[in-house]
Amino acid sequence: YRFCPAVGGWEHIATTASIDRWDRSCAYDRGHLYGTFADRVQSVNVSTGQWEELPRLSKYRSDATLCVVDGRLFVIGGQTASVEEYVASEKRWVSIPELPIPISGAAAVALDGKLLVIGGHTHADDVTHSFV
Repeated sequence: YRFCPAVGGWEHIATTASIDRWDRSCAYDRGHLYGTFADRVQSVNVSTGQWEELPRLSKYRSDATLCVVDGRLFVIGGQTASVEEYVASEKRWVSIPELPIPISGAAAVALDGKLLVIGGHTHADDVTHSFV
């Protein structure tokens, strides 16, 4: 769904593709909304409602984070320190340098051409890290 503040209402965009989801993140770039679950990433064209399955990620993830930086799509963490970037021209994912620690549930944002990863948790009993 998409919320339109001008009219104060919700609009249906597209019915989701056919995979089950209990864990998710999303990012938007150039007319496409991307979503992730486990080792899968899908996109929907918000104008046409057409879904596309991207190649599978190299790792199964739980509570990973998606972010687009200058047209580049990244999947971050998900009970792992790994980060993958989608190379659209080759239709494949490539690993980039890992985070310092495994995280899940982080927030991410693009700022001045850089990827900022904020918060998240490590599934440890005690809070031992706080970073941006």
